[in-house]
Amino acid sequence: MDENYTNGANIYENFGANLARLRVLASLTQVALAQILGVTHQAVSQWECGDTMPDIMTLPKLASALGVTMDGLFGIGSGDGSNTSPAPLLDDYPQDDGKLRALIFIGKKMVKSREIAQNKLNEQRVIFEYRGSALNVESYMTLQCGDVSGNATAGHSMTCENVKGNATAGHSMQCGDVGQNATAGHSLNCRGNVGGGVRAGHGLTCGNVNGDVNAGHSVNVSGNVSGSVNSRR
Repeated sequence: MDENYTNGANIYENFGANLARLRVLASLTQVALAQILGVTHQAVSQWECGDTMPDIMTLPKLASALGVTMDGLFGIGSGDGSNTSPAPLLDDYPQDDGKLRALIFIGKKMVKSREIAQNKLNEQRVIFEYRGSALNVESYMTLQCGDVSGNATAGHSMTCENVKGNATAGHSMQCGDVGQNATAGHSLNCRGNVGGGVRAGHGLTCGNVNGDVNAGHSVNVSGNVSGSVNSRR
């Protein structure tokens, strides 16, 4: 394969993963973001999947909609969230709130949540892995965990067992039962049932859904859906 093509594909995929993460942090659906930008939700899905990139005139609007600078939009520099933006998934200084967190140190310096994102430590190079049950889990990295009795949130991909609260991942998600809502910026594979709505930027697979189902690509629901089903295919 041509090396230039491979590098270009990686750029598209990295941009898409960062875009999905920022959109989830901004509490925007693909449809809502598309309406702000005046594009189709299919276009947003293609950007997040790494299939295409926004045109140069759309990039400033996209950064503004997500509350980040242009550097932050591409996951570089100090622009990730330097404008008015959602709070980071992790507090810069952990609080005594019972939430399970993983800390990273470079030498004696603690790497704060925004620095994790800026240095792309949320990719597969660093994984937050926890075996056993937990109350609430939040991670800017890829997350792997067991059962969660509260909410589970990952800035990148997430693999977990059953989540009694909400399950949210900036990229792909694999999980068991989800008690409330399940949201993934890319693909979502829920082996069990979802007590609320389900939303995925790409394809999704799940059992019964007690809410709406929205996907940027294919939908495979083996059970019943109490709400509406919307997908590109």
